[in-house]
Amino acid sequence: MRLAVLVILIRVNTRTRALITVAALMLALAGCGDPKPVPGIGTGSPSAAPSVSPDPKAADEAAVKVIVARYWDVFIALQEHPSNDRTVFNGIITGSGGFVEGILRTSADYRKRGVSRVGELRLGPTVLSRHSTAEYRASQCFDESHWDFKDNGKVLRATDLLPGYKPQLATLTIRKVDGSWRVADRRLGKGGTRCAG
Repeated sequence: MRLAVLVILIRVNTRTRALITVAALMLALAGCGDPKPVPGIGTGSPSAAPSVSPDPKAADEAAVKVIVARYWDVFIALQEHPSNDRTVFNGIITGSGGFVEGILRTSADYRKRGVSRVGELRLGPTVLSRHSTAEYRASQCFDESHWDFKDNGKVLRATDLLPGYKPQLATLTIRKVDGSWRVADRRLGKGGTRCAG
């Protein structure tokens, strides 16, 4: 802008030059200071973004999927590294957790006999169904056919020990307790066509 003003000043006479200089100074000064808001038009300055409330159902489903994943991580760890330490389920289960007692008994038995699981427990995608604002069911195909047994150092194929085995449908019941989602029950049933192949 200075170059444009200088070029204009060279071409005009002294009196006109003074008027142009004053006008240029006024324009420059007019740009200083705080902009005045014009009704209906923003100032261009950053402002707080409107708060967006997260979808409570989506937040619940995300939290339920996290607790389901944590449950299976602990379940697998207890089979691969047998222990009867119930505290591994802290923050994951609720209630008496009778199903957990069965898992811990099996794990303790494995440990006593020198047995563990090796390979891969295959779990299908988690399918959620909402039964109330405080209860979900999470279903997944549960396939042990590639999760072999290690008996005192010797690997025994799961397919040999479980002849005719078919993947099962594992269903976890998840409940909201004191604001947190927890696994309340686990059922294994026939997977049927849903878990085939």
